[in-house]
Amino acid sequence: MTERIDKRIQYWNTKSKGYSKEEIQMFEKEFEFSIPKEYRELLAKYGKISHTNYWYYYQSLNDNSEYLLDSSISLDDHKGSIEFYWNDLVDSNPNLRKHLYLPIFSTHSPSFFFLIGMDDETFGKIFEYDSDFEDFVPKEIASNFNDFFEDKIYCKFSVHSKAKFGAIEIFRHNGVEIWDVTSSHLSITNINGIKSLNFWVESDHVHLEELEDTGDTSIMFEIKFPISMIADFSNPWKFDYPLFEEISDEWGEESNLKYYDNFYYYSHESFDKQSIEIVKSLNSYFYVRIKGEKDDPLSAEYGKAKFNITVRTKMENKFNGLWCEE
Repeated sequence: MTERIDKRIQYWNTKSKGYSKEEIQMFEKEFEFSIPKEYRELLAKYGKISHTNYWYYYQSLNDNSEYLLDSSISLDDHKGSIEFYWNDLVDSNPNLRKHLYLPIFSTHSPSFFFLIGMDDETFGKIFEYDSDFEDFVPKEIASNFNDFFEDKIYCKFSVHSKAKFGAIEIFRHNGVEIWDVTSSHLSITNINGIKSLNFWVESDHVHLEELEDTGDTSIMFEIKFPISMIADFSNPWKFDYPLFEEISDEWGEESNLKYYDNFYYYSHESFDKQSIEIVKSLNSYFYVRIKGEKDDPLSAEYGKAKFNITVRTKMENKFNGLWCEE
């Protein structure tokens, strides 16, 4: 398997046991076909992979619908599906009888899944299939399993359903406040060989869900920190922001200082703990997720509050700080 495949599979559940060469050969002999190389490698190394708290999607060629991937189909799953489901589906659709296919990956929609070609003309190619459509013709989407898994699926973070493109969620002692993000910025700069990531969001008085004491104010958050290398972000990239005492000599708004973070809700403060995750999704959109905690924004007497910030945005090629200098 390729290095890119192995890196992506790190974000999937791989608790299943891989199949031995003999087990794969016995399966092939029982059903009288050969399994293509790339899919055979997945079965041998991992047996089965399934999604975890990171969600990968596929956009259908048929109608541009988006499907959340569930899991690959193991040899044990195959034995049941071929006997009790797949053979009946093939019998009912003449377009499935034109070639030999095998289901290899399921989605959260029971009718939509992915097939691999098993005869001379289609061998190793990947197809999308939707059983909701009568006599659906399998649509080729990749030349092999690796191309499908590397380039045809994408990850994104869940954004609140009422938000336009992002939300700030504050889990307080008396409930949850949710603010709609009205503007944001994400950029990576390289000045004299020093790479720096800058991200900020603002909600200009827009509540999606509020509490009795929710503030009448804008709320804003900004973070800046150095990065050693620029990732491609095709899989989730995570950075745990250092504690203040670890970076106090390098913290501030000035351009020659490396670190800066600020959350405003009536007052300017830093999170006690925070992490940032970034992933590049479809159409060059980036999803950014911040998690942090600090004293309740209205009074420390209420204890700690937890903060989740999730935004869909574009990567800009120019620095545009909210408070912070380049």
